[in-house]
Amino acid sequence: MSIPSDRRIGTLAALGAFAAVESLQGFGVSMLTPQIAATLTVTAVSLLSVRVPAIAVDLVLPLAVPSLTDRRRALARAWTTRVGALAAALALLLTGQARGSWALIGVLCLGSLVGAPGRVLQRSTALNETGEGWRIRALSSAQLGALSAQIVLPVVIIVTATTWHRGLAGVALAGFAVVVVASVAPRPREAHAPALPPADEVPRWSELGRSWRATPSLLGAGVALTAVGCLLLPYDAVLSIYLRQHFHLGPRGISGVFLAIGCAGVVLVLVTSTHADRLLSARPARLATLSSFALATASVLLLVAPLVPSRTAMVVLVAFGAALANLLVPVLLGLGLTVTLPAQRTAVASATASSLALGGLLGLVVAVCVADRYGVRYALVSLAGVGVLASGWWGRATSHLEIDRQRADELLERAVRDAEARPEGAARSGGPLLVCRGIDFAYGSLQVLFDVDAHVDEGEIVGLLGTNGAGKSTLLRVICGLGIPQRGSVTFAGRDITYLDAEARVRDGITQVPGGKAVFRSMNVVENLQSYGYTLGRDRRAVDEAIERCFDAFPRLRERRSSTAAMLSGGEQQMVALSKALILRPRVLLIDELSLGLAPVIVNRLLDMVRRINEEGTAVVIVEQSVTTALSLVDRAYFMEKGEVRFDGPATDLIDRHDLLRAVFLEGAAKGVLT
Repeated sequence: MSIPSDRRIGTLAALGAFAAVESLQGFGVSMLTPQIAATLTVTAVSLLSVRVPAIAVDLVLPLAVPSLTDRRRALARAWTTRVGALAAALALLLTGQARGSWALIGVLCLGSLVGAPGRVLQRSTALNETGEGWRIRALSSAQLGALSAQIVLPVVIIVTATTWHRGLAGVALAGFAVVVVASVAPRPREAHAPALPPADEVPRWSELGRSWRATPSLLGAGVALTAVGCLLLPYDAVLSIYLRQHFHLGPRGISGVFLAIGCAGVVLVLVTSTHADRLLSARPARLATLSSFALATASVLLLVAPLVPSRTAMVVLVAFGAALANLLVPVLLGLGLTVTLPAQRTAVASATASSLALGGLLGLVVAVCVADRYGVRYALVSLAGVGVLASGWWGRATSHLEIDRQRADELLERAVRDAEARPEGAARSGGPLLVCRGIDFAYGSLQVLFDVDAHVDEGEIVGLLGTNGAGKSTLLRVICGLGIPQRGSVTFAGRDITYLDAEARVRDGITQVPGGKAVFRSMNVVENLQSYGYTLGRDRRAVDEAIERCFDAFPRLRERRSSTAAMLSGGEQQMVALSKALILRPRVLLIDELSLGLAPVIVNRLLDMVRRINEEGTAVVIVEQSVTTALSLVDRAYFMEKGEVRFDGPATDLIDRHDLLRAVFLEGAAKGVLT
């Protein structure tokens, strides 16, 4: 749906104004570092250390934004458009009144507390209120706001020639007025709503981390954003010290340099954002390549700038380099959004804010260490060197962008198809309980699974057959969360769990009994069973009752309750392993090689227990080498060969597939089935 231009412009202008006010404190302290240090009677380099706690808050606080519940969303909307910017203006006003290092630390932390959530929510709101074709322009609104702060404050210092106390106080009062005007400007009510996912779909950070680790281009963009963080806040603060020490500039001279930097950034972002949006829509890989070149160029310019003797040449190099760094923030975030799902939009914005803060934190540490030993000139060089290294990483990661985009598009298409196929008003858990679609999996360069599709219905027993090396156990690893697929998705009870960690899947109802590794050998039987019960945080009484149920099912375990697992026979160890299902009562139980190396009489007892577990409502997926054993138990079977599914259907139909059984299993085993 097309969004009217006046609505776009009104929203983006207001969000840019809020971002400008929230950026004033950090930029003001950076630009005025020499003057603040002189007033507080500390060295300028030591003043950099004062900012570490505030940057740490900027690093951590944005990560809480995606977890906002429905109850807190009204507050989040108000914070995005009014409260956060007003509080930031108040923090700036208090900064001008600081008379000691501890007071400065306090007001800087206050500024981070009130400003960090707004930086995330403003980006989300801008994306929500514009279209896909406006993605970079929408994200640029916040960056333009920050750059505007780099124009307003230098102008105030140059024109009034006032002290840093009065300069910050005057700008803070102007910030209050800007927030009031931007808040009452006529805009649609929807412009106040950040793009947050529904509360029941808020992604867990562990799940997002696994998803993003499987997305090389997104990791590369994160590294690049961290480097950009080094090129912004720490570089500005060290630059002001360098200008004071090497060129003996006063407040007005330093302000003039930063005014030139801010103007260059505004011009470059305004001129290139529209073209960047077109490239993002038509040729994102090309935009990624250009962004890696821009990061390398910005880093080299900022590295060379402090080494040139001419002040004019230095200002030109720094202005263009910093302008490129500012442009990279919306571009890299826009590229990151192309390889992630829409539900992750706010999480990506949060990670972006934290990546920039991480770069700032690392940059401050590097700058302080290098400046103390080698001087501020080489502190600037070291900060820019981080960008040079990161540009190489990002340049290599851009080659994965198209593949990562295709994977994200496939996941989105599947989610849309599932939603459309589900009847209106039906529960999310409608359909098969567990679904694997198009799974590709590789151990390094060795691909093991190829486009595997499988599903398990509620309460059924499914057999997974094939010889060693067919990929059966690997598929179970993907289902239980121990392996991350390169392509494809895993859905459980209507929810995509492709990147959910294994611990969370146990809590949700997926449990595996791994072949030959299902017990803790150094622990006795009772301790093994207790470890299963305490997995879900159950109290001692509930765990003891569950253990008694296991002893009723396997009387032999009651007799061996004090024996270590290493002293148990293979059959007894499998009894302990199956007791895991009796204790956890999962919705899906994955069993790998239940009968391997066991006597037939023991196998029959174990199979009876599997049937009992299934009758209590647990769906079972069993991997078996023995065709006879598997087909006597399962309702439906999958047959795998060389990482592909060759058969999917009722177990009785597999008996008639002589080509599969004879080709893969020992001839005697096949004959035993066929007779």
